[in-house]
Amino acid sequence: MKILYVDLLSPSGHIGLNKILVKTLSNLVDLDIVWRNNYINIDELKDVNDRNINVYYIPEKLYKESVSKISYRLNNVKIIKWLLRNFDINKYNLVFISSYETISFSMAWPRKLKTRTVILNHNNLDELQNKVKYLFFKLIPRHIEHIVFEEYMKDYLKESIKIDNKIWVMHHPISFDKYHDAKRFGLLGKEKDKCDIIFAPSGSNDELFIKNLINNQLVYKYLSQTNWRLIIKSKEITYEDNYLKIFSNYLDYKEYLYYFVNAKYILFPYVQNFNYRISGVLFDAIAFKKKIIASSNKIFKYFLNKYKDLGFIFNNLNEFNSLINILHKDKGIMSKEIINQIYYDYSQDFFTKSLKNIIGDSQNDEEYKY
Repeated sequence: MKILYVDLLSPSGHIGLNKILVKTLSNLVDLDIVWRNNYINIDELKDVNDRNINVYYIPEKLYKESVSKISYRLNNVKIIKWLLRNFDINKYNLVFISSYETISFSMAWPRKLKTRTVILNHNNLDELQNKVKYLFFKLIPRHIEHIVFEEYMKDYLKESIKIDNKIWVMHHPISFDKYHDAKRFGLLGKEKDKCDIIFAPSGSNDELFIKNLINNQLVYKYLSQTNWRLIIKSKEITYEDNYLKIFSNYLDYKEYLYYFVNAKYILFPYVQNFNYRISGVLFDAIAFKKKIIASSNKIFKYFLNKYKDLGFIFNNLNEFNSLINILHKDKGIMSKEIINQIYYDYSQDFFTKSLKNIIGDSQNDEEYKY
């Protein structure tokens, strides 16, 4: 079986997942990979069957900086047209598109293409609140198959968006690479911070929540009284005092791992429209066996309903204040039962079986049929 594996957008935030997908697929099928130049070095990947892989690069000029949303989408249309000119799609059993932009894909992908095509959804579902993107999403041909990361996302597409396309559920696997790196750097078992750390490293943090943290005296009172230290990523603000550190730059990788090792909780104060996509930081937290404190987005409510010992939900800053005032007495340790269940549900084995089912090699395993 031969698959054309394409990442049309090649975003840095998807590198980890692309590595896992390529590694898994390379041990199942022959793979032609197409993505941005200098995106991922296949030679550096472990456990990849490179005998089954060819890598091709989308010209860098097609990723030129966009001055508007229109020019950005036109660039994406050009990328799709370049792909169709340079590859005979009909010679492949399957086209696996690991990221796409909704409007440009709906406009440019051939409607009468016979080769089976699957597209992996990331923030595409959250963007469906936009009427224009909703319209173009609905215009994606019925024979195109969708992949989502969780069952409730499939339900959303079926029941709310009402598409007739086939939809596959593929759980995002847990990667322990960062945990092993922390071990390699000698960070495990050497917790040094005098304060109990709450770490919020995601780029999806709500900027209004962060601004209110600085101006809220009750937050400072609870942080100081309970010996918390809150370290949070912002796109706009840099600030630091004894108990609150807000950083807008990217942390050094080793520093990032240090805070993950030392954190008692991982905080997710996400923007309200983060609902039908997966947070890579969430899976980092799970890999490090860290409980979470999360805003009431659908993704976190779903996980905490499924795994009740995973952490805590808050709806506003007042509820967050109450939590940090209470949780300094909590040990912040998940039960082994919950950890083992999550590790099974999001294991590499489960992921591989799901992928086999998607590409048509599921051995008729009914457990993984959708």
